[in-house]
Amino acid sequence: MIKTTLFAAVAAAALTAAPASAAVMTYVGTADGGLTQIGPNAGTSVTSTISVLDDFLITDINVEVNLEHTWVGDLDIDLIGPDLTTVRLMGDNGLFVDGSSGDDLVMTIFDDEALVSITTAQAADAPYTQSWIPREALSIFDGTSSLGDWTLRITDTVNVDGGTFGNWRLTIEGEPVDVSEPGALGLLGLGLAGLAVGRRRRQ
Repeated sequence: MIKTTLFAAVAAAALTAAPASAAVMTYVGTADGGLTQIGPNAGTSVTSTISVLDDFLITDINVEVNLEHTWVGDLDIDLIGPDLTTVRLMGDNGLFVDGSSGDDLVMTIFDDEALVSITTAQAADAPYTQSWIPREALSIFDGTSSLGDWTLRITDTVNVDGGTFGNWRLTIEGEPVDVSEPGALGLLGLGLAGLAVGRRRRQ
């Protein structure tokens, strides 16, 4: 009876998963490895893709953008997730509203938890070095996997001003997807085998 109880306890311990610890990972991306022209032809787009190999269940995601442009209100900036879900960080299809005639984005962070929306940004705020609530919520990615290709797309909607793309940072906070460890599975098998032997001996 004592042996049976012991083996049962071992099996139960093997089934108990260690709690997943939250992690914050930051990835850096550039376009073609350096500065790339944005515009000045209307509809010109620059893209940069970061391949995330870490598999997390996302709880929060932020994006930092660095670029030079003489009228940031011309720009539409989108984040495209691995499943092609697209979030508009700033820009309203050429209506020159987000940032107006201001120049450049320098350490401009798009964060759902920021205090001010990018839709209220004016030229006087340039180069927008702070955190801004994006035009569309990044929380749409919460609960999804971080694994795969993340693309930043910058589109110049007006054929007058131009600029160059510098780099961007993707910061993902989440919990690693749990994977059963071989050692734990072996311990479980040992416990179950011992439990079966203990039962046979009592018969």
